Amino acid sequence: MGVLPCDRRGCSNIMCDWVSMDFGHLCDDCLEDLIRSGPYTVIDQFMDTPKHPERWREQSEERYKSVFKNRHEVAQQTFEEAMENGREKETDK
Repeated sequence: MGVLPCDRRGCSNIMCDWVSMDFGHLCDDCLEDLIRSGPYTVIDQFMDTPKHPERWREQSEERYKSVFKNRHEVAQQTFEEAMENGREKETDK
């Protein structure tokens, strides 16, 4: 098995199992990114987008989870706050 570097800009993977006569080699990670990008992605534009380092995942997750809250956690928090408010009203009597 030879070294087949990924042709996506910024990707350093050298063991690529996917190949296209039009776009070159693609590693498993980049193929997954391409698949997740949806069926209407323009492939040559995708190949020119930089691959984001794994460390960005943690930063992205932190940013987006500060904007979007898990609905079950929000419901639980709201329930607990309502229960606490009810207890406060009971002790005020």
